[in-house]
Amino acid sequence: MDIADRYKIDISYSQAWRARNWALNSLRGSPEESFMLLPDYCYNLQRTNPDTVTAIETDDDHRFKYFFIALGCSVRAFREYLRPVICIDAAFLKGRYLGHLFFAVGFDGNNQIYPIGFGVGKKEDHDTWCWFLKKIKECIYDLSELVIISDRHHAIYSAMAEVFPDVHHGYCCHHLLCNMRAKYKRDSKVTGAYWKAVKSYTKVEFEATMQSLDSMNLQVGAYLREIGFECWTKAYFPGQRYNIMTTNIAESFNAFVRHARGLPITILVEFIRSTMQRWFYERRNHANECPNFITPWTEEKISRRLSKSTRLKVQPITPTRYQVVSFGGYMSIVDFGEMSCTCRKFQLSHIPCKHAIAVARHMRLTNVNAWVHPFFRTDLYRAIYQDLVNPLGNQSEWLPSPEERVVLPPVIDNHRPGHISNKNRCPS
Repeated sequence: MDIADRYKIDISYSQAWRARNWALNSLRGSPEESFMLLPDYCYNLQRTNPDTVTAIETDDDHRFKYFFIALGCSVRAFREYLRPVICIDAAFLKGRYLGHLFFAVGFDGNNQIYPIGFGVGKKEDHDTWCWFLKKIKECIYDLSELVIISDRHHAIYSAMAEVFPDVHHGYCCHHLLCNMRAKYKRDSKVTGAYWKAVKSYTKVEFEATMQSLDSMNLQVGAYLREIGFECWTKAYFPGQRYNIMTTNIAESFNAFVRHARGLPITILVEFIRSTMQRWFYERRNHANECPNFITPWTEEKISRRLSKSTRLKVQPITPTRYQVVSFGGYMSIVDFGEMSCTCRKFQLSHIPCKHAIAVARHMRLTNVNAWVHPFFRTDLYRAIYQDLVNPLGNQSEWLPSPEERVVLPPVIDNHRPGHISNKNRCPS
């Protein structure tokens, strides 16, 4: 229609489609050329960004199977300065050869997305997830108290059991809710009770909420018990999730790369690298401008808890232990020797709860920064982004990879089930 109106030329849809693809290939190269370029791209990326980890795996016919990349500066900062919590997820690609983009992300001290590693594979199955998780493990080594959060995909579950058998595996509570809604009738009261159970810090509070949930819908209660409380609740989780209960941050990254998922593989990877370059620059400047001891996100969190602490009554027990009584008569014990509170919010979030803040007011302290975990300090926030993500320069200036390697595109599966819809398409 546009060609006919503008140039008075009548062409068929297939002609217009072939012309579009020819123009795109002229601008950014064909998908086949992009696979062939991947070894040179990885070699030059490692030259400009020290300690970067890349891996390409092909089959016996030199056809592409898996790809992995983790920037050196990103991995170093995660091991040294970030909470040991990783959210993993996958998103389908929309190019000619399809496949899936796998990614592992964390949270920085200001609670922002922090990319750790990425991979590309043909499909989201056990073998691909195992390969990807093994590469992540090679980057972070045996990090103590590591927690990995994901949805309940069967391939992730089996791959975690094989690659990270001793790591605490938590489920995304939002995905669990979506599965629950698909299985049972939607009910706003049940949803509210579910989130209250998820966010309960003590087992007593959790059990009371579960009893209430059972009275609303006994099937939902049985379904949640079958999954296991230790996988999705704060009260029973055996590791330290730092109050990270969903993989929404991974979903946010998934949405961010949505428009790039149709690009050839090398351009897709370069898009992610250039995005990280921009993020590191912007956040480095933001961290250097932060005047306070703790990050802005942590300040806001403490500010909200401060307003809730105004009506609490404090009674000293020892110089390090205090009894805090709320308006309804509920009593909590704050112990600064163990940096804990019987409400468990202090030790699970590593940020002072309202009871600890009430004690600080009783002690006439001007702030509670000394009780905040170093993960949330501004100096560590600056350290996270102190390294640079460097560009590769013009492609004409790249050095050829010393490993002469042929990477052919994977075989297209013409019998794949279903159809990937593109909701961004403009109607004709």
